[in-house]
Amino acid sequence: MAQIKTEESARNKQELKQYLSEVSSFASTVAQSKNNSNQTVRTGASQYQSQQKSSKSKSKSKSTVKAETSDCGTAWRSDANVYDNYDDQLVMMETYPERYGTASQYKAQYKDIQKKMRSIRQKWEAKGCKITKSPRESKSV
Repeated sequence: MAQIKTEESARNKQELKQYLSEVSSFASTVAQSKNNSNQTVRTGASQYQSQQKSSKSKSKSKSTVKAETSDCGTAWRSDANVYDNYDDQLVMMETYPERYGTASQYKAQYKDIQKKMRSIRQKWEAKGCKITKSPRESKSV
């Protein structure tokens, strides 16, 4: 009886080791994926910055890019999310215009959101960090 419990305990330990190994491998994969995702964001911002520097060096009247890629960081991500949320709001307004009051109220709200989106995008472009412009940002209402 004691031998059976010992064998069962050894099997459980082996299964636990294998399980922990799989969990560790999964956690490593997730961490690597996150690092690759962050690297992609940094690389995209860096490429944009390089393009901006080369195009701005040709024209002396334009100011140089002020921010390094690391300056984009969490504030940039936060503003990019706000920009996307504004874009989603414009989609909802286009889909259900009747929910937004009279035609003049609708236009005023739409234009106000467009103005906020433009402000966010221009702020980050001035710092050398790109926020992809939505077609709704400049759409006539």
